[in-house]
Amino acid sequence: MLATPAIMLSHKIQLQPTVKQKIYLSKACGIARFTWNWALNEWDSQYQAGLKPSGMFLKSKFNALKQEHFPWIYEVTKYACQQPFISTLSS
Repeated sequence: MLATPAIMLSHKIQLQPTVKQKIYLSKACGIARFTWNWALNEWDSQYQAGLKPSGMFLKSKFNALKQEHFPWIYEVTKYACQQPFISTLSS
């Protein structure tokens, strides 16, 4: 007996943000990208030094630095700079 193929429904949604929202979204994406690149660089540095880096350690180190060195991160939601640590680096 053959299995019946599943029907997939989808919705296509187009965002139409205001100028203020576009700026906010650009900042949030830029901060997420900056955080990812910072964490990747730190991961590589620790790995090359023979350490075993972890996503949680990198996150705590970044959180200790961000207020003094990266105060512009607070212009957007905190999840923009938390997501890079939750995704690939923590596994």
